[in-house]
Amino acid sequence: TKKRKKMEKPLEKFDVIVIGAGIMGSCTAYEASKRNQKTLLLEQFDFLHHLGSSHGESRTIRATYPEDYYPKMVLKSETLWREAEQQIGYRVYFKTSQLDIGPSNDKAIQSVISSCDKNSIPVRVIDRNAMSLEFDNLIQLPHDWIGVVTEHGGVIKPTKAVSMFQTLAIINGGILRDKIEVVEIKKDGKTGDVLVMAKNGEKFSGKKCVVTVGSWMNKLVRNISGVVIPIQPLETTVFYWKIKKGYESKFTIGNGFPTFASYGEPYVYGTPSLEYPGLIKIPVHGGRPCEPTDRTWAPTQSLDPLSEWIQERFRGLVDSTRPVLTQSCMYSVTPDEDFVIDFLGGEFGEDVVVGGGFSGHGFKMGPIVGKILSDLVIDGETKEVELMHFRIKRFEKNSKGNLKKFDDQFKLGEGLCSFKIQYYYYYYYYHHHHQSLSITHNFSNVFPKYFILKCQTNEPRKLIYLIFNLYFFSDYISPFHSGGLGFYSLAFFTRVSGYYSEMSRVYVGNLDPRVTERELEDEFRVFGVIRSVWVARRPPGYAFIDFDDRRDAQDAIRDLDGKNGWRVELSHNSRGERGGGRGGGRGRSGGSDLKCYECGESGHFARECRVRGGPGPGKRRSRSPPRYRRSPSYGHRSYSPRGRSPRRRSVSPRGRSYSRSPYRGRDEVPYSNGWVIRPNKWCQGPNQKQELNGEVDYLSHSGVFRCVLALLCLT
Repeated sequence: TKKRKKMEKPLEKFDVIVIGAGIMGSCTAYEASKRNQKTLLLEQFDFLHHLGSSHGESRTIRATYPEDYYPKMVLKSETLWREAEQQIGYRVYFKTSQLDIGPSNDKAIQSVISSCDKNSIPVRVIDRNAMSLEFDNLIQLPHDWIGVVTEHGGVIKPTKAVSMFQTLAIINGGILRDKIEVVEIKKDGKTGDVLVMAKNGEKFSGKKCVVTVGSWMNKLVRNISGVVIPIQPLETTVFYWKIKKGYESKFTIGNGFPTFASYGEPYVYGTPSLEYPGLIKIPVHGGRPCEPTDRTWAPTQSLDPLSEWIQERFRGLVDSTRPVLTQSCMYSVTPDEDFVIDFLGGEFGEDVVVGGGFSGHGFKMGPIVGKILSDLVIDGETKEVELMHFRIKRFEKNSKGNLKKFDDQFKLGEGLCSFKIQYYYYYYYYHHHHQSLSITHNFSNVFPKYFILKCQTNEPRKLIYLIFNLYFFSDYISPFHSGGLGFYSLAFFTRVSGYYSEMSRVYVGNLDPRVTERELEDEFRVFGVIRSVWVARRPPGYAFIDFDDRRDAQDAIRDLDGKNGWRVELSHNSRGERGGGRGGGRGRSGGSDLKCYECGESGHFARECRVRGGPGPGKRRSRSPPRYRRSPSYGHRSYSPRGRSPRRRSVSPRGRSYSRSPYRGRDEVPYSNGWVIRPNKWCQGPNQKQELNGEVDYLSHSGVFRCVLALLCLT
């Protein structure tokens, strides 16, 4: 043994070790080597492989972001792309204009305009007619849509770009190794260096380490530190469509056709015809949750909405029947779609930096992200960007991450509620290191409207813990046959978002005519994110407030109904009925779906109700006037939000009370977890039996507690 120790070669020591050779890792290695740091870049697969997020034929570069902290990063990256091209001697970035389109009242596209203005990026807002003139009648907009045109657009060749930065890193003295799968990172107790261990037994020593492993981030970081970063791997598909004969040249980048993004449903993006002559790239921004080793390599979404979009927007000039070419790709996204750029902390302190969650929109910013990561690992700080939006700890304050004023554009495959899957993954990663607890997850083939988390254990107390933590995020909890003796098995079902009553509009009546939208927003925003506030003026006295989260709306109703004489309740739209509120039925003498908020009768609106003095038609009944309590001086109203301490919103199981009873609509089935779910023909009741890798018996929620008691008896 002593002879062997003498024969062992001392570990070669590096200044910086970068793990993961995608675009972010390659840019980081380039920047670190450029600063005369002895740099090692490790990749678990072949260089330029097709298993991650940095391959393919094209990526979009654009500066039009609803968030105002990304445009500066894009502009800096644009400069760095040009500098790298000059050093290598060939092009990877092909410039054109960028076009964003969407409904004129869409919050995201309005935020894009505001963000560009804040970052001094010139934009031109054009209507339907100007769009036809500018782009030679190739693009057709609906009457209520607008276009936002900027000069900061273009296409990047991704595989070529990754190769460029790896080559420049080698020129600067960097060392690159592929087929080195890192399984462990730890601190050297004697030297304080970072030790990196590979699956093949090799070891590497460095002063600092950067981890940029994309979809494998959670697995590696959790194994080395126990830290859970909510980065979700997703499988997505890119589509190429054939341009009609005779129009091929009009859609090319040489002809000035732009890169583009379309806000709304579906969220569509694309690039001009460049990599494949006669084809144009048009995918949907979204994907199917999966593990990197569990890919189908097949399209992850229905093509019907995309085909319809192509047919309508390109006036039939692009064949929307079916794509002629598809490519599979991996995303790795956070709940808020913002990056993770931070020190890992813990025993590693500032010696290990992590960068992840870039997929979907990060490739274009590879050069600036690489510079930021190298600055952090070498200097301990960066002056390139404010990191508060990218810190890991933002998920401790709010599990959804950064709050935003516009609707999410990203869509999970199968329509799954993103915040629900996020919680499943939290618990999945937190518990998975227990060998006695096996947790698997998938979309059900037998139950296509559900996402399923299946848990097996030989220790009942762990199953009890899962029941209490996942109960409120599940629509059903069912035992299933695991096929093993001594094992206790439960399946947690959550219904996909398309079958929830998703509206969260609150009606506020008995308002003082002088109340403003700002005053109502200040009063209600302490309960959660507000989408919009609309105050009636002709006649005054009522308002509608749209919440981002239905539970926040219910909290507001519980606390504010009756305060200041207000009448606060869920809008009829929120209850799944068609009438009521702005955007409901428009007929003044409509059928039974039109309901008055004042008297509850059908056939007229609140503004027409006799109860509140309106001249409206329909059946009237005598009713005492509504009570309205008002403070002596409206200017010093008692309901001012300043007199109320804002509450920190939390959606953890212990952070929210679920004892409330939600409104029970006429055609809805209420469940004790706070969600209102519409019944359907294949889900008739709690005792129905179906098959899910064996027999499954649905339990009512009262049956869950009997299950818990039974498990307690076994412990």
